[in-house]
Amino acid sequence: MTRTPAEEALHTKLKHELKNFYDMLDRYDVADIYPVYSHLSGLSHTTINTASSRSAG
Repeated sequence: MTRTPAEEALHTKLKHELKNFYDMLDRYDVADIYPVYSHLSGLSHTTINTASSRSAG
């Protein structure tokens, strides 16, 4: 697969951010907390589906 320069730059940026995220989990020894955070975050942030259903009523 050939990426455009813009796609390659985005890929590199996101890959770097993901590595930083995992480094922080290791450094602060909180990797076991992430599933809880992810779950709670999912409950508090609307998705396009929930946002659309609230405005349709």
